[in-house]
Amino acid sequence: MDSFGAVDRYYELSLQHAFWRYLVLGTYVSYEIADFVDDPQIDQRVKEGFTAEYYFNPYFSITAATSTRISSRPTKQATSWRTR
Repeated sequence: MDSFGAVDRYYELSLQHAFWRYLVLGTYVSYEIADFVDDPQIDQRVKEGFTAEYYFNPYFSITAATSTRISSRPTKQATSWRTR
């Protein structure tokens, strides 16, 4: 792959719920697409995950997260040719 960089777009849908005053659990699904510059390759990734946050006090908390890749597929863009 001969590319100087990529345009990366990231979308995430998350849901969090505070079960107690100091414990917040959540889940999320994300979609990421990377379109490489001067290269027909496009990478697409879909992930799901869980998060947990515990607040000891207003100044100190601990956070844990896990994620699983649901799918990942590199694809090629269709090349179009113009004729006159």
